[in-house]
Amino acid sequence: MAMALSRSICLGASVLTGVMAQPVLAQDAGPTGRLLTLDTTYGLQASDNPDLDTDGNARFDATARFRLGMLTATEGQSFQAALDGGLRLSAGADADTSDLVDPALSFAYERQTRSAALEIDGNLRRSEVSSLSPLDLLLDEDLSDEDLEDLLDGTVSDEATRLTFSLGASLETRRDHPFGVTYSLGVSGVRYSGDNNTFDDDTRLTGGIDMRLDLTETIQATSNLRYVLREDEENETRLNLAIGQRFATSRLGLRLGLTDQATGLRGDLALTGAIDRPTGRLSGEIGVSLEEGGDPGLIGSARAAFDLSDVSAVTFDLSRRVTQIEDANDNPALRTVTALSGTYAQQLTRSWQLGLDTRYVITRSDAAGEGDEDFGQIGASLSRALTRDWALTMGASHRFEKDDDGSDASGTAVSLSLSRSFQQAF
Repeated sequence: MAMALSRSICLGASVLTGVMAQPVLAQDAGPTGRLLTLDTTYGLQASDNPDLDTDGNARFDATARFRLGMLTATEGQSFQAALDGGLRLSAGADADTSDLVDPALSFAYERQTRSAALEIDGNLRRSEVSSLSPLDLLLDEDLSDEDLEDLLDGTVSDEATRLTFSLGASLETRRDHPFGVTYSLGVSGVRYSGDNNTFDDDTRLTGGIDMRLDLTETIQATSNLRYVLREDEENETRLNLAIGQRFATSRLGLRLGLTDQATGLRGDLALTGAIDRPTGRLSGEIGVSLEEGGDPGLIGSARAAFDLSDVSAVTFDLSRRVTQIEDANDNPALRTVTALSGTYAQQLTRSWQLGLDTRYVITRSDAAGEGDEDFGQIGASLSRALTRDWALTMGASHRFEKDDDGSDASGTAVSLSLSRSFQQAF
């Protein structure tokens, strides 16, 4: 039942965001160790302000999405790949358009032995810049501050697209020893097109080494060192040191983080912890962050996922982070981003499921000329399993944006979708 409720949460969220993706599970691969999955979703959505403009226009969308996945697994190793995307037909006051929706390709390879583990993964995704939600942009730590401001201000054409890519590998050694080392290397980047040179392309090469030391059976110390070589020459060096102790149903630790970046040195000190229960898990951290030349700021996060009963489940996520930016006069300033999200799933009957979700982001900055901004979303979905493979989902969501300059905006959308999930061992 818990698995069904987890699927309900994912399904409700997918309807509200227009994305349908389900993971490939190794345990479903059957006796051959090979599994093929095909997920399709056909949907209709009507919105009175899809782009959250102050003078927004209504739009009607018809979408068809698919996800093709393949898994091969044997004892000690696995490989999986996925191809997904879709087509959207839109009709509105601006124009009638047809577009490809977020085409993406990803793969992951993993090989494990008793003493070592190798992981290689990569992904490639194209998305429309104008469709990126402010909620997602503010939580994207890899997005430059200049690009973030332009995206939030909406100073980009509707034809602009964003291509993101990544390729990485990690090798964990001495897994069966008290002292272990993990080496990692990766490349990632972003490319823009059709944006009239509003944004800057970026490529990052990252190398890292992680060390683990088991002091006792319950106490472990770790260190993580990363060096990031960037195309814009704003290179970074990151060092994280942590120590923690495991108890019967909980964990407690201390974390110290140092980052040497173009804007100066930043340090984080946080107390971490987690509590495990048969019905769920609660984890989080709380601490302070200090930027060079700035004042200390409170940081932290809290995450919870619990089964309230055999037919209901809830998740909760709260985080607060502080980053250094530059104001209009190139003077250093701080931006604080506080994010809150939650989901609720309820199995109403054998066939009907209810899903609720909400997200809220608060941004505050002491930069000259930059005001406070709030973004939020609340949604609900009702789904019914028609057959073993087919499901019908109805959803509604409301989004809003509040700005100190008075450019508030909001939008409401209703949707209807029909989805099918097919799996076949081969």
